[in-house]
Amino acid sequence: MEKNIVIGLMSGTSMDGVDGLAIRTDGESFVEFIGAANIRYSAEAQLAFKGLEALVRETLGDATSAEKTFADKFYPALLSLSNKDRADVVMDWLSKTLGTVSYQGIVDLSTDYHIAVVKETLVSCLLSAADVCCIGYHGQTLFHRPSARVTVQVGNAQRMADELGIDVVTDFRRNDVEHGGQGAPFAPLYHQLLARQARILPCAFANCGGISNVTVLGKGENDIVAFDAGPGNSLIDALVKGATNGAELCDRDGQYGQKGKVNKRVLEICMEQAVIVEGQNYLKKVGPKSLDVADSRLLPEVLQLSLEDGCRTLEAFTAQALVASIDQLGIEMPTTWVLHGGGWSNPVICKELQERLNQRAGKPATLHTADEVGLRAESLEAEIFAYLAMRSILSLPLSVPGTTGVPQPLTGGVLFKHR
Repeated sequence: MEKNIVIGLMSGTSMDGVDGLAIRTDGESFVEFIGAANIRYSAEAQLAFKGLEALVRETLGDATSAEKTFADKFYPALLSLSNKDRADVVMDWLSKTLGTVSYQGIVDLSTDYHIAVVKETLVSCLLSAADVCCIGYHGQTLFHRPSARVTVQVGNAQRMADELGIDVVTDFRRNDVEHGGQGAPFAPLYHQLLARQARILPCAFANCGGISNVTVLGKGENDIVAFDAGPGNSLIDALVKGATNGAELCDRDGQYGQKGKVNKRVLEICMEQAVIVEGQNYLKKVGPKSLDVADSRLLPEVLQLSLEDGCRTLEAFTAQALVASIDQLGIEMPTTWVLHGGGWSNPVICKELQERLNQRAGKPATLHTADEVGLRAESLEAEIFAYLAMRSILSLPLSVPGTTGVPQPLTGGVLFKHR
């Protein structure tokens, strides 16, 4: 099958920026990395996107309603996330940047960042638009509720295609959700390809972003299961932001958690009460399953701890939820793990995961960063959607029963051709 150059884009639920990269792939068994680029959001842009997310969440994913009520509800959404002075700064910045502050204007702002990353990727990879088959544009997730068959990712794919002169594939999750799937995670088929190329099967891939997800891979073609395991960084970030009045956005390098201790009583409460979805404890549900980043709650018991003990307890919670989610499958615990996603830059989460895996497996587990097995931790999410864009064009499956719970292998994505 022909090998094509594809650019992939990803901005995760942390909304800290956009990753872009170029790969060469046949959409099946071959992938070759070419180069990558990244743009960080300004503090004002990040809060604006978070405000839009809060507004869409309030409407339970009804983007039309969110757009109609934008003028009345966007500023209160900003206030729910920050203080008045900071909200006013963001509104002033948006007015100067957009002219008129509107729902579509903020969507276009997100699109602008993604377009800029594509341009940087082309330059860094010495490519022209004519060299590229298509762009895999995930868009910015604002809401995800598969039980209601709703998933919202925003972005202006047609404008991107027209401005760059490259066809764009987007809207990857909707077809899966509409057919009864969880719409996430979408990484597993790519994980399987990478594990084959790295010759590390059987193994597990664990991603830690705002949410953590895991892919467990055996040696067989259909020996694959994946799901969102629980919170990744989201609760830790919320705790640090609140405790520092927004001066710090995360427990960078585990600076707080390393000084704290796990409160076992509070950890047990988190396992029972911190992730309640539609009245049920999500952590006791067997996958396939998926989470919205807002499904996890920062419990009062955590807030009563010191910042150091709170961070350490939540970092243990992230690790314990991940290990417990595999326990529920009734399968042998993997001993070879590949870690990717920003959460693993926190050494405390890694330490807590290592201890729990060793205890559960009865022997030391081997934890690799993606880079250590020849992969690319920083850009792996963007790679996934480059690969899936090629598969979408070829009408190949993006998800299978073991990954999202769809009844049969299912393709997806919508193609926007440049004009």
